[in-house]
Amino acid sequence: MVSRAIERQVRAILIARARKGRPPLTYTDLCRQVSGAPSHRSLELYELLGEVSRQSYRKHRIFLTALVVGAGTGIPGPGFFTKMAFPILGVENVPNWRRFWEKERDRVYEFYAR
Repeated sequence: MVSRAIERQVRAILIARARKGRPPLTYTDLCRQVSGAPSHRSLELYELLGEVSRQSYRKHRIFLTALVVGAGTGIPGPGFFTKMAFPILGVENVPNWRRFWEKERDRVYEFYAR
């Protein structure tokens, strides 16, 4: 289980990035910026990101972790969609994951631009 301090660091990094309109960062880059972060390929990290997004969705109706992407694909990993966003939204799948992600990423930027 990841500490609340690490969760707060992740949230703060992503909110700062959103407020500045900076491009998404990779899982690896996020882990490099967080003191005591789990491995960028660990289940622990994916669970942490899921919790951060569930909280941001409950509070603001946005998926804050849409700002974390895979280096090879440029979009979040499958868990973002199938384990977190789709269940929260009550959908089984969408035809175009990239388009879905772009919309959700843009909603994060719009929210923090206010």
